[in-house]
Amino acid sequence: MTTAPEDFPQLLQAKRFCDLLSSTDRHVRKNALFSLKNLILESRLSCDQNHQIFVTCHTYILNAMRDSSEIVREHGIKCISTIVLKVLPSTDFYLCPLVNAILERLGSAEIIEPTEELRMLLLQTLHDILNAYNEHLLVIFMNEFVAILKQSVKDKYPPCKDISCICISQIAQCMPNQFRPHAASLVQPVLSILKHQHQKIRIAGVRCIGDIIMHSDHPSLNNCVGPLAEKLFDRQSAVRAAVVHVAAKLMMNYRDRYSFFHKLLPLMLTGLHDEVKEVREEAQELWVQVGIQFQIENDKDLKDRLDFLADRPKYYPAELNRPNEGCRVLVQRNISKMVEALCFEMLSWQEDVRVRCSQLLCVIAQYAEESIVVHLPMLLKNMYVAVRDSDERVSENIIRAAEIIAAFAPVNSWTVNILPAVEGCSSFGCIKILACFVRAAPHELIEPVLPKIAQTVCKQNVTHVRNALIHNELRECINAIQTQFTTDMPLEIAQNLFNAIIAVEGNGDDLENTDMLEQLRITMNLNSQCTLWKLFLPKLLENIEFDTHTWNGHYFERGMLQYILLHSGAAFGRNLPAMIAILSKALNEEIDPTSRLTIFIALQSALDDESFIDPQTPETDTFLKTLISELLAPALIWKAGASAEALRTAAASCLASALACGKNCELFQAKESFQPLINEVLPLLISLSDDTNQEIRMLSLENMQLLKQHLVDMELWSAEFLITCYPHVLKRLDDPIEAVRNFTVGVLRVILEGPPDPFLAPVYRNHHEFIIDTLFVHFDDMDEEFRSRVRSALDMMIEINAPLLKEIAEKHKPIVRNQSGCDEILKYLDSLHIN
Repeated sequence: MTTAPEDFPQLLQAKRFCDLLSSTDRHVRKNALFSLKNLILESRLSCDQNHQIFVTCHTYILNAMRDSSEIVREHGIKCISTIVLKVLPSTDFYLCPLVNAILERLGSAEIIEPTEELRMLLLQTLHDILNAYNEHLLVIFMNEFVAILKQSVKDKYPPCKDISCICISQIAQCMPNQFRPHAASLVQPVLSILKHQHQKIRIAGVRCIGDIIMHSDHPSLNNCVGPLAEKLFDRQSAVRAAVVHVAAKLMMNYRDRYSFFHKLLPLMLTGLHDEVKEVREEAQELWVQVGIQFQIENDKDLKDRLDFLADRPKYYPAELNRPNEGCRVLVQRNISKMVEALCFEMLSWQEDVRVRCSQLLCVIAQYAEESIVVHLPMLLKNMYVAVRDSDERVSENIIRAAEIIAAFAPVNSWTVNILPAVEGCSSFGCIKILACFVRAAPHELIEPVLPKIAQTVCKQNVTHVRNALIHNELRECINAIQTQFTTDMPLEIAQNLFNAIIAVEGNGDDLENTDMLEQLRITMNLNSQCTLWKLFLPKLLENIEFDTHTWNGHYFERGMLQYILLHSGAAFGRNLPAMIAILSKALNEEIDPTSRLTIFIALQSALDDESFIDPQTPETDTFLKTLISELLAPALIWKAGASAEALRTAAASCLASALACGKNCELFQAKESFQPLINEVLPLLISLSDDTNQEIRMLSLENMQLLKQHLVDMELWSAEFLITCYPHVLKRLDDPIEAVRNFTVGVLRVILEGPPDPFLAPVYRNHHEFIIDTLFVHFDDMDEEFRSRVRSALDMMIEINAPLLKEIAEKHKPIVRNQSGCDEILKYLDSLHIN
């Protein structure tokens, strides 16, 4: 029987509170709500009585939720939520007004409730409703819930976003079937908070998206994968860990997960390379669970693999732990759907994306094992570009991926793709990748193709590229090939590597670098680099094409020849016929002056090396004569211009080195062939003694001195040669350059020393007098040191004509300033009893 209103005083008291709620004083309205709530909580009334109070008061309380006063609205929310959730039975009759009130305040496109804290209070009430009521009752209000949460999740107040995500997850989990039709409408609102500045809100959004996807249709997953992937670049590790958790949850529990593994795998696998150790470990643990579950679900299909392929592969990288079968099969079955996207993102303009993709490639390479072979053409093409990335992290990851692939992929599967790219040699990326594959491939497998690789590396269109980066990578590639051998490298491979080293180092910035040759020597177990040169230089000279008519200052064969001259040493002396043929082309007058000059300079350095000329080689004499007569002599002829002057200087230097080398080796023993050489060179040297360049003048004198020494050794020293030379040497005593004058005195002493017997005859007295008179002129020089040098030259005339020297000294004494010097000469001559 229903209780009449007059049967219990609380109803009358509640009516009085309703009257107070109509007051114009906000404090009265607030106190009325507070008292009404306490009345209902403290009074132990029956359900019917509580029902009558609710029916009587709920309209006033709901109106209070619309009050202009914030404090009144707050107490109105607390009052109605307390009555409905803590006092009244769980029925839709009582819940409906409360849900509608929340919908009214929060569910419209323009939220009516202006106060952040009250919006939060309303959402907390909604959260309490979801916790307090069962699924069957909540289903009735699904439309209202979704309408509220679609707006509240976009609230500017962060706590509202957080609790809205929690509410969405609650609805998705407790009412999955009813939630599914509405899930798509919540995707975009929730995705909008993934970029929120607060870490907590981003984490809540990621988790909420996971619950939405779990209980929604396929389009929702497609729409969310991209934004979730972006969160893998979040600066906070907790956000990245949340993405990994969502991915693992979907891979294990999503109802149609097999159709979407290729989309979820990148999210899962990227976590394995996270910067934070805890995230990596957590991702690894979850990934193992995913693999084990997949393995259990497909135990029949995987039975053979589990039974017969359990052993670790022979060439599996020692530093890697092999994943479980489920993880490997998951990647192998989905790699074809991931490769294209991976290759595209690997070249993204965003640095972080490229880093993550390069890390992902390492993981996929490890898990895919031999299954990656099918996709190598596409992968390699993009790896060539990615390995050149300015970000070292990307480059290092690509190198690591290449090394992992090399451990699994058959050698023929990657050589057929990489070697043609290397031959094209459009960039250094393909060479760098080749070096990685060669270095990491098992020796037993790669050994049959190493000759082909070495042959490709030494081709002209690979080595003859003026690009320092390509040269650096060629060095790495050559070193990688050498690492495949501890001893007994085949000569064919070594020859190709030698050729490539000469081409690369000969056109590098440092022509003195011989580190690569030293490494090759060690690999070949040879006792010296000289032996290395002797072993491989003949074949190099035989095969290389020195088309000198196309040479210029940057031509590659020119750089190779220059390097050979600088470093081949005695090996050059063993290949003189081939070298003189090459030099005849390289130093031809039609060749670019810059190229000729560099070859002259290198040739001089080679001739200065004591080991360069082997006197036991029968061709040495012919080589030097041909060099002097056909190559150096034409360059000594005077021509106008700075280039011609530089060439004359270099040629004169080479001539001096060649003559000095010949003397040390006791060459030029054939008198009948050497005399014509003297007759050809001497006039040129005399001409050069008047050159405007002081260095050339000094070199001409030095060469005259060297020629004199050869003539003495060959018993061809004659008065004619002396008479031809000495006037031009004496002339240089008047040179404006002090260094030339001092050098001239030394040369003059050498030329006058040991004069030919015919020159001592009286018939040559005029020559003797000319020499002595000229020397006495300079013996009166202001420079004391120079006078001392001239005195040493005058002493050489004692052997030639001492009486004439005394006569001229007495004649000059009264008229020179250097009286003491004349006295010393006369005194010395008197001591020799010269009359």
